Amino acid sequence: MNGILKFLLFFLIASGITAGCLWFLGGKKREYSTAVTIDAPPEKVFPYLAQAKFVPAWMDCVVDINPLSEGAVALGTKFAITKRVRGVDESFTQEVIRFQPSQIFALRARDSTGITSSIFTLESVSEKTALSYKIKATTKGFARLLVPFQDAKKRQLEMVEDALALKKLVESNLTDGATTDLKEGNARGSDSVSGVLAGDSKADQTATVDSK
Repeated sequence: MNGILKFLLFFLIASGITAGCLWFLGGKKREYSTAVTIDAPPEKVFPYLAQAKFVPAWMDCVVDINPLSEGAVALGTKFAITKRVRGVDESFTQEVIRFQPSQIFALRARDSTGITSSIFTLESVSEKTALSYKIKATTKGFARLLVPFQDAKKRQLEMVEDALALKKLVESNLTDGATTDLKEGNARGSDSVSGVLAGDSKADQTATVDSK
């Protein structure tokens, strides 16, 4: 009987320590980033980030996105967005928190599980756009316990694929003269990641966890 009690006590202590570690690690801010050079000036690229009608064509997980207010997109504009994550549709609201045409476009989503910010920075380089794409995420509540089990590399790769799909979409539409109307179809192709995996200088990827 004493042996069973000792085992149960050990099990409870070990479970508490494990849960505490998972809680601590899950609460850390996570940051993912990628960069790509697009053969188009920033003023041609920016609408593909800020206008909802373009987003599903290059961001693979987006099923639907609609502005919740009328008029042009500006600081404070909110979007209703549905994303498919691991086969499950998740709906939430995103708000524009930074808006500098042709320079910076940033969105923030808040829900019961945490806060996620997406930041796009555009820089003009020899009539091309050097685009930086970052995601910063902080998890709260019981969802923190699951964060250490999430596949950071998979999420990073998805960002790279999205950035390259955006590059393909903008450049193909610019070549065809369709800079304001979205062409039918999706910008993705079977070769969308090959450049990154082969070390393409036009696409860079990093994933870090902020310990602060």
